[in-house]
Amino acid sequence: MRTSTGPGLGGKSLALFGESETELLTGRPQADDGYELLRFHELLVDKDASHLDIENTSPEADPGRSRIHKPLTSQVALLALFPGERFTIRAMVRKETGSYPLGEPYELTGSDPGHAADSPTWDEDSSMTNPES
Repeated sequence: MRTSTGPGLGGKSLALFGESETELLTGRPQADDGYELLRFHELLVDKDASHLDIENTSPEADPGRSRIHKPLTSQVALLALFPGERFTIRAMVRKETGSYPLGEPYELTGSDPGHAADSPTWDEDSSMTNPES
């Protein structure tokens, strides 16, 4: 297995450079009032990587549909995870004889299931307020 030596990533093939959570209207049946707390992960990817191998390792993942390969169009990847989801991400390099992992895999998790942030509300003068403030 080859490990990247790129100085910008500290010798890693993937580096987390941002993470945030946002409550969004998903409309999924398991969502309270249709809203769920999604967790967004921003990753920097080694310049030698051609694509990402993304495996859904969530307990409820369908084994026949749990892995995808996504080509890279830049060195930045943004992934959004629903509550309770777990993913293993691998930077991959494509060679003449196939694809090979580039460095170590990275584990990502969604927010805790059942955890919901207070939704912003609109007050009477149409300005947005946050219940946590």
